[in-house]
Amino acid sequence: MNKPSCCKTGLFQETAYRDGRIAEKDLKEEQVAALDPHEVDFFYNEATGIIAIRKRDGQFLEYFGGIPGVGVKNERLLTEMMWHPGQLITPRQVAPVLRKSKIYEQDGLHNAIAALLSRLRKAFGEDASKPWFFLSRRRPFAFGWNPARTWCLIERIAEPDQDAAEGTQP
Repeated sequence: MNKPSCCKTGLFQETAYRDGRIAEKDLKEEQVAALDPHEVDFFYNEATGIIAIRKRDGQFLEYFGGIPGVGVKNERLLTEMMWHPGQLITPRQVAPVLRKSKIYEQDGLHNAIAALLSRLRKAFGEDASKPWFFLSRRRPFAFGWNPARTWCLIERIAEPDQDAAEGTQP
């Protein structure tokens, strides 16, 4: 019986944005353990909870398990921006991602998104007057991930199974 490819090639998936492109690759546990969170501007290992954020001054903010002040909606907004580096996103474009099911007035949605973006900036140690991670414009309001900032996300894609741990296959 053939095992799924994720179990043969690695237990984790690295998704990274470097040199203007997003790339994915499978990693084994040893490879994940050898990663340096300081090689990119934003590093998040979902499996271990390690988070590292490089501030403008080169110093790192480091968290474990989550970024203080960043809830589920902030995470969704962050993810949407990261997957579209360099593109400015409008509140109406991101509303479905944030699970806004009603049609909101432009100002209400604008204010809600602006508040989420403000919380992200605070958590990342960023000043809106000197954007580092998050780009934005006022009229019409739009925001996005700075394409000059790199990132790396690690997620577990398969739990180790007994056969893989022992190096055997049925």
